[in-house]
Amino acid sequence: MSANWKPRFLRLAAALHTLAAIWLPPITTLPLAIGFWLASRDPRGQKPLLVAAIAAEALAVHVFNAVWIIPLLLLWRAIDAESHGVESAVRGAGIGSLRGLFEGHRTEDGIPLSRIVKNTPSLLVFLRHAGCPFCKQALADLAAAKPEIDRRGVRVILVHHSSEGSIRPAPGISVAADGERRLYRKFGLMRGNLLRILGPTAFAQGVLAVIRDRHGIGLFDGDLFQMPGMFLVHGDDILASYYHRVAGDRPDYAAFVRRNINSFQPQ
Repeated sequence: MSANWKPRFLRLAAALHTLAAIWLPPITTLPLAIGFWLASRDPRGQKPLLVAAIAAEALAVHVFNAVWIIPLLLLWRAIDAESHGVESAVRGAGIGSLRGLFEGHRTEDGIPLSRIVKNTPSLLVFLRHAGCPFCKQALADLAAAKPEIDRRGVRVILVHHSSEGSIRPAPGISVAADGERRLYRKFGLMRGNLLRILGPTAFAQGVLAVIRDRHGIGLFDGDLFQMPGMFLVHGDDILASYYHRVAGDRPDYAAFVRRNINSFQPQ
């Protein structure tokens, strides 16, 4: 789909809300029409305005306004995902060179991380604590994605801050303990706030992980507020990065590797 659909959609919404003022109270349509027109100039920078518009449509209590709620929610979600992709790229680029960053860090079977990433493109997946259902969900998703990731010549390395030996991944996936979370901080992965850890979105995702996917809740083993993320790296370079918006984000690991390894040209 063309990247221009968002401003076109907002201009259409502005035009129809203007026309609707003929038979509806202008107070319920014209302010929204003006807002949509302003938002169409830069949709990605107008997420708060869209949230206000969705609330206004809901409060207007009219069929015309109600039919816009779901399309606007889908638009907000698309803009939020696009903004998050840009944010991840910017934050990843801010790390700079990886030279010397892995010094002193080894996998749990004793292999220096610096040696692995120097020789092989690697997917570094930073996990939440071992008792978290999202951590268990990530392990299951990585096990399912591993055959395709292997075909791309990429090695998977899990970084965690729980007790050593507490993470049990699929065969062929390396594990590195980072109890002091030094690597987490070096890669810009910070502690989340309550909204990111226990907010409505994260809570709903947690219910699905526990009930639908049967990933139980274990004992806390690490920092409850530590945010996860993942990075495709090789040598001294970060090829791509992904920072979770909320604790329960569920990235497609195989698609992430497929999308970003294709642009990688070995020296």
